[in-house]
Amino acid sequence: MKKRCVFSTLFVILLVFSLKSTGQDYSVPTIRVFSGISCDNFMFFGAFNGKGYFVTPDNDIVLIPKVKPGIGAGFHLGFAFNRAEIELAYSQTFHSYTNGDTLVGSGTTGYVRFMHVKGYLGDKRIRPFWTLDFSGAWCSFKDAGFKDISENFAEPLYERTKGIYGGIILGFGGGLSFSINDKLSLVLSVIPEWYKGTDVYIKKGNYYTPEKFSNFLLNNSIGLYYYFKRV
Repeated sequence: MKKRCVFSTLFVILLVFSLKSTGQDYSVPTIRVFSGISCDNFMFFGAFNGKGYFVTPDNDIVLIPKVKPGIGAGFHLGFAFNRAEIELAYSQTFHSYTNGDTLVGSGTTGYVRFMHVKGYLGDKRIRPFWTLDFSGAWCSFKDAGFKDISENFAEPLYERTKGIYGGIILGFGGGLSFSINDKLSLVLSVIPEWYKGTDVYIKKGNYYTPEKFSNFLLNNSIGLYYYFKRV
């Protein structure tokens, strides 16, 4: 709860600073709808260390992967104001992983931005910006799950399946926006983020909530944004 309060307070302070750092009149803001595509790079550090496993309420097993950096693509949609933007987005990146010294597999991360806010610090053709991010992520790893199918057998019997991790993400970073013309911008961003694991499960299995499963996530992105006519 304290972390959420700090995050909310920081958001309000930076947004006010961004809007007040110009002499323009914001009583009647300019609003533009925009959409964009991006190339994204995700890097995980922390509890995704490739050591150990979780056991779900159904006695299924989910291995803890060591996730390698992954590259993917994203789609963005939002509203641009005079010196700020609010955005929703979905990205998917592709990773390889290891567990221990033997198991090697592949996986994907689905990354949903529920609320992504930018505040611009200038009005030139090249504009630096700060950004705050609140997102959710679902990491799916092929063959990292083991479904218990032993039923009444004396010895455990498992079937390989997907292991899935869900989490929430809070981030604060920045970047640069390069205006190509009035409608197109090239956007570079680097966002250090805190990933809090919320649930672990196999495909179509029951959820297990880990007590502690946190990671540092570095989100690097380059995108091309198209701005529609002013509202």
